[in-house]
Amino acid sequence: MLIDRSGKVILLHRKINELDIDHAYYALGQSLQVVQAEFGTMGVMICADASTGNHEIFRTLSYMGADVILSPCSWAVRPIITTLRNPMASWWREAYKPESKPGKGTT
Repeated sequence: MLIDRSGKVILLHRKINELDIDHAYYALGQSLQVVQAEFGTMGVMICADASTGNHEIFRTLSYMGADVILSPCSWAVRPIITTLRNPMASWWREAYKPESKPGKGTT
């Protein structure tokens, strides 16, 4: 959810790419939006939205004109994971790699 300075909700996003184990707990989203905000045109995707194989959600938001895409994310990671031993690093780099925005180069 994005809220402007006056407290008005200007964008509400529900995760579209939900993990199978969470379908019983969360309602899936059915659309993407971008909104003109103070810092540019913004979009939101949440957590597993970033893990679609070809970055469809990120790419679609970009095609819709998003200059900034916020992506709050939280993964349950075992305590053994540390900054010295991070098997999740490759997933993060792949999920959030730069994409080319139509007509504007890499975003």
